[in-house]
Amino acid sequence: MKHLFESAINNNIYDSSIIDLLPKIYFEEKDTSKNIHLFEKLIANDPKKLHYYKIVAELYKSVQQYDKAGQKLKTMVTLSPELAPDAAKFCNKMIRLCPMNFSLRQILI
Repeated sequence: MKHLFESAINNNIYDSSIIDLLPKIYFEEKDTSKNIHLFEKLIANDPKKLHYYKIVAELYKSVQQYDKAGQKLKTMVTLSPELAPDAAKFCNKMIRLCPMNFSLRQILI
């Protein structure tokens, strides 16, 4: 089943059932890199779906790629400024994990 879903996504078929199930499969398999790739592809396909940015930021945070997580949050806030307070809280959490990360501090400014 997973291979069929991956094939569909690779062929730019973004069925809602696939979008619901494939991330869960990757999560159960602890395959964060595939989940990141999937959500990056979903963002590229539909950049207005703001919750994808937060999900991929969480995924980047989970693999300690804080700069990439911060950039996704920055893009999300650019698209929807009312999400700035949530993005700021998220950035502050990452700063606590990596206090010397100055790019995250710049995002907060």
